[in-house]
Amino acid sequence: MGAALKFVFGLVLLLVGLYLIAPIEILSKPALFDWYGPFVALAKGAIPPFLILLGTLIVWIEGEELKSGKK
Repeated sequence: MGAALKFVFGLVLLLVGLYLIAPIEILSKPALFDWYGPFVALAKGAIPPFLILLGTLIVWIEGEELKSGKK
């Protein structure tokens, strides 16, 4: 696949994604799927557990590194 074709494909995906999440007030007609609200709710619910898991992983890795440095 040529670079130009990949660029056009990426541009099409970008525009479709923006169309799907754009608020209805910006567009003169309603969005194809109105899933912006549920997506925001999902993101708000998913970010805290992700940060907890990421923090736990970092603390565990750094703790093991500190233990191995003392030996």
